[in-house]
Amino acid sequence: MQSEQQNPSDGDKIELKDILDVKALQSLMDDFYSITKFAIGILDLKGEVLVATGWQEICTAFHRVNIHTRQNCLESDIYLTKNVKPGEYREYKCRNNLRDIATPIFVSDQHVGNLFLGQFMYDDEVPDYELFVQQANSYGFNKEAYMKALQAVPKWSRQRVKEVMSLYSKFAGMISSLLTSNLALARALKEKKRVIEELQETEKRYRLISENTADVIWILELESGKFSYVSPSIQKLRGFTPEEVMAQSFHEALTPESLQYIMEHLPARIEEVNNGDETHRIMTNEVFQPHKNGTIVPTEVVTTLITDETGKVTEILGVTRDISQRKKDESIREILIDELNKSNRDLEQFAYVASHDLKEPLRMISNYLQLLTKQYKGQLDERADTYINFAVDGAIRMNNLINDLLIYSRVSSKAKEFLPVDLNALIEEVMKDLQMAIEESCAVINFPGLPVVMADYLQLKQLFQNLIQNAIKFRNDSNPQIHISAERKGRQWLIKVKDNGIGIDPVFFDKIFIIFQRLNEREKYPGTGIGLAICKKIVEHHGGKIWVESGSGKGSTFSLTLPAEI
Repeated sequence: MQSEQQNPSDGDKIELKDILDVKALQSLMDDFYSITKFAIGILDLKGEVLVATGWQEICTAFHRVNIHTRQNCLESDIYLTKNVKPGEYREYKCRNNLRDIATPIFVSDQHVGNLFLGQFMYDDEVPDYELFVQQANSYGFNKEAYMKALQAVPKWSRQRVKEVMSLYSKFAGMISSLLTSNLALARALKEKKRVIEELQETEKRYRLISENTADVIWILELESGKFSYVSPSIQKLRGFTPEEVMAQSFHEALTPESLQYIMEHLPARIEEVNNGDETHRIMTNEVFQPHKNGTIVPTEVVTTLITDETGKVTEILGVTRDISQRKKDESIREILIDELNKSNRDLEQFAYVASHDLKEPLRMISNYLQLLTKQYKGQLDERADTYINFAVDGAIRMNNLINDLLIYSRVSSKAKEFLPVDLNALIEEVMKDLQMAIEESCAVINFPGLPVVMADYLQLKQLFQNLIQNAIKFRNDSNPQIHISAERKGRQWLIKVKDNGIGIDPVFFDKIFIIFQRLNEREKYPGTGIGLAICKKIVEHHGGKIWVESGSGKGSTFSLTLPAEI
């Protein structure tokens, strides 16, 4: 009883004509009519006749043809079937003065149509012929033909109608049940078709990816120890065709050393997953595989253990990638890192030795200049005194520069083990060392509730001393206001040192952390230009970053990250 052309989906409004096999049902109705002689029809909710047999000529040739009497038929049909429950039927006299009976057809609790029995008269009632004559006149029917058709309308006993309607109510229920079952089946078949199409599309895409990716995708069956699938890219990786690899045991896909490693760890991993532990279902390993030409290929393999419906591991899905270039790059990188570390050590040693060796002759120059100043001041002309002052000032600056250079070179070479450092206590210590500068500038330093960080204490002290000194040195007409705060960011602390000083133009943000770079006149703001470079090196040695946010005349905020106590 199911039409193959349309299968309404859940949520669609079901149309009876879409799901009714009209041809098959018409044949069945004809058989019923030949037995019962009762006219039968199946109509949808719009009044469209889908199946009909034995209908009287008075209806088909007159009432259903004339626009006015047809409207009477439709109104009667609607009234006749309104609010009728499944298994029940309703009898009434239509507006065209013939009797009809209907029982509803439901599909999935949705009223979709009705089974009609009629047109007829009861054998115990006398037709009002005058009324039918008036209808013929009113609607323009051929009176003689119309009255002849009226005479042909069957007359049944009330008991006979009751018995037949009992049968047809069950028949309508059977139709409803069959249509509901067929509709459910059609929807299930449609869903199955959709799923199959989606699976086919997914498989198509998977194969397209598998056959065109540089990585090798494979599936290993544990029971047989052989590959059930290997993507074509295996030939580029190892020189073998997929068919050659699938004909071999998986042992042949690994070097003896890699095979030994896998066999030592794979059984335990499988047992864990079999017992419901998902921790090691997916793993990444580096293994070495033999090439057909005899060379060895380093690869990275991501494997996923596949289980059956019982939760037992039966297959391994793998993705293998050639990492030959990565290994070469790593080897080159290690060589470069070793060379860089050696170069850095040499540079640090050179800076230390050069600075250390420079200090002795510089001390001698400084001492003799001071003797000249002490013994001959005022005895020479004014120009000579100026020259001596320049030389003394230069010697002092050179000494400061050497000291800062020593500090810079020792950030890495003299580093100590990281230990918990209480920043509150450390800032207190820095303030004691800078007490004179703080008092002279009337600086105010706030550092509410700073945390404990993992650091080299002496280097961290040098870091904050440089930042606070800069905040005091590069002040404007106002008293320095310095605020130090901290915020936890995962495994690090974000530390901010904010001041109200002269600020920094954003174009110089990168320049200020480079060694020997100065932005201001030496006469107004003395210094060596190494302080912030030292800060940057200390922060990076601790695995953090340092940056500045500022603007000319807007103060500066130096932000840095340091490891938290774990």
